[in-house]
Amino acid sequence: MKKGINLLYFDGKCLGNDFEDTPLIDNFDSYYKKLKENHTVLYNTPIKDLLMFFNQVSKKIIERDGPFQKRFSDDGINFLVYWFRQNFLEKALSESLRMDPLVLDRYIEKNDKKFLISATPKGLITHWLSGNVPILGLLSLIQGLVTKNINILKISKDTGMLIPHFLEEISKIDVIVSDHKTIKGSDICKSIAVVYFDRHNTKAQEYFSNISNIRVAWGGMDAVESVMNTKRNYGTEDVIFGPKKSFAVIEKKEIDKQEKINILCQKLANDIFQIDQRGCNSPHNVFVEKNSKFGSIHFAESLSIAMEKLSKTNPQQYYSSLETLNILKKRTEFDMFYDAFYPDSLEWSVLHADNNVLEDSCFNRTIFVKTFDKKEEILNQCSHLTQSIGVAMDEDSLLDFARQAAIKGVDRFPKIGSMTLYEVPWDGMYVIDRFVKWTKINL
Repeated sequence: MKKGINLLYFDGKCLGNDFEDTPLIDNFDSYYKKLKENHTVLYNTPIKDLLMFFNQVSKKIIERDGPFQKRFSDDGINFLVYWFRQNFLEKALSESLRMDPLVLDRYIEKNDKKFLISATPKGLITHWLSGNVPILGLLSLIQGLVTKNINILKISKDTGMLIPHFLEEISKIDVIVSDHKTIKGSDICKSIAVVYFDRHNTKAQEYFSNISNIRVAWGGMDAVESVMNTKRNYGTEDVIFGPKKSFAVIEKKEIDKQEKINILCQKLANDIFQIDQRGCNSPHNVFVEKNSKFGSIHFAESLSIAMEKLSKTNPQQYYSSLETLNILKKRTEFDMFYDAFYPDSLEWSVLHADNNVLEDSCFNRTIFVKTFDKKEEILNQCSHLTQSIGVAMDEDSLLDFARQAAIKGVDRFPKIGSMTLYEVPWDGMYVIDRFVKWTKINL
């Protein structure tokens, strides 16, 4: 076990092709000092220019023959594209800050003009990123950058050099913005460092916790609790994206025609296939109201057809021996006692039972089709660990259901087909607002 810190990306440059050829350092102090010096460029960049730069990044990501698609398309970067787009970020900033994004550049008048207010970066954000879907960590990084903070990413060894190489491509982008100025990606990225250290390296864990103004943690319960339980300074805040589960609910009037079933199954399959159910917003169960015209087993069979079609153009990306074993066990159980639809491979599984039991996640495109008679049966299974409930309901029914589920702790009620969009607010909070402090001048 190496006791040092692998420095993978620093000063706008990727420092190696793999972990073994990146610098191993014992002390980060001089690099921390350099980050603070580099931060001046990001802090003084007008927010409109910064958004223009990120918009160009979004265009580069979707170039079919560009470096992003060639290097990272299999890692699920395409769902991130709209997070770099100028119109999305402008809207996200306005909603999160509750005012004009120019407040990130200067003091502006508020309400009755008796005072001025400004949104100032908190300082340094350290992001502890999950190993199962590393690309998700870029969601908090983008928000850390548009709020003009210094950002350190502590990545998992399981992810390899994906994120350093991704940042390397961003650092190559130069954009001409207002007043014919050029924003260099390398300058923007000089406020970012990417590091790795072993999970048993408590000295490094405590060091980065102590220099952080905000600690962001992504991952399972053990991972986020490891960060939360590390000593921190007074005033340091935690933003936690821990383990949550999501499912879908369908009222019977929404599937009273085969055409409606086909459309809904296609949308649900898209939600299931996105990053192979690795996100906390991915559905693992779908509850179908009892006594629908065609029945829940017919819905399950229709869903299996949609899954099979989608699998032909979207091959599996993630596997683990434990998850494979869990899927095989569940397939056997449902074959024996209920209903199961799946191919010869492990590409996908649709498992149906006429009960309202919420099944544990198997990941890898495994969906449980269950039934419900009254919505109370579903509400009783909601908690603060329920992230999203995808819905196919009429508006009046949805509003009543959402109010009851929200008080149980549920964060989102997207329509089926848009469950895996990453939106603002997220996990019940405006993350951007958590990354700034508000300063005020009385006139």
